[in-house]
Amino acid sequence: MSEENKINMDFLKGLEKNICPICGEKDCPYPRDRRGDKVIEEIMKAYTKGDTIGVKKLYLSKMIPLRKANFNRGSFGSNDEFYDKAQNSKPSMSSFGMLQHFFGKSGRELTLTEIGVHDKVRGLMRKPGAFGRPEGSIQSRFISQIQSGERVDFENRYNFGLEKKVPIYDPLWGIGGATVSGSLTNVSAEKVGDTYNVSGTINYKLYDKFTDPYDTFNWVKEDINVGGKPFDITGEWKENVTFQVNQQIFENRLMQLFKDKKP
Repeated sequence: MSEENKINMDFLKGLEKNICPICGEKDCPYPRDRRGDKVIEEIMKAYTKGDTIGVKKLYLSKMIPLRKANFNRGSFGSNDEFYDKAQNSKPSMSSFGMLQHFFGKSGRELTLTEIGVHDKVRGLMRKPGAFGRPEGSIQSRFISQIQSGERVDFENRYNFGLEKKVPIYDPLWGIGGATVSGSLTNVSAEKVGDTYNVSGTINYKLYDKFTDPYDTFNWVKEDINVGGKPFDITGEWKENVTFQVNQQIFENRLMQLFKDKKP
């Protein structure tokens, strides 16, 4: 394989990993030229059509100049680190990689760990203000609902695209809307005065189906999966928690909720 073809192949591999194609760094820690968003979208469109020549042309004519203008990384030689990361990085996927899996037609489920966002998604459950909600975090709101006797489990849909760093390219943008559920288990309680000190484990689950990417990218209005096969995205994790609950709420509401809870 010629050096130029090797570079082209490595660039395509890099596109499928969560490594910013502009700055060459994982998770894109740098301020970016907003023109890069449009270039990435153009590359994505060519990529989904299998137009590797078009991808190469966009890379040479638009991506490399953006690298040079923003990070003084304009030559092939200066991108060696990017290619090394594409080949040797830990398991991760960009939205390009998720599309490649879709077009591979295996339909095999992908986990958050395989995509490389397990820890990030887990952290978002505890992040104040995540998903555009100013009041606390998903986990703190759930605990507040437990303390008030409203519920001991939940299931909601969240737009993970709101937590992206790089539009279109970021795997969180590729996941988009996903369902997250949580259930309080392994509960123990100690009465202290007129309150209970409660400890337990929140079992979290995430589910999404990666389907109809043409609609995801707003390229067509019809619900189609031409050229690919939808697949599930899943994740599970646990968080140990401790909190206090008023005696009357615990005895009159929570104990009944635990009793009625499905196994």
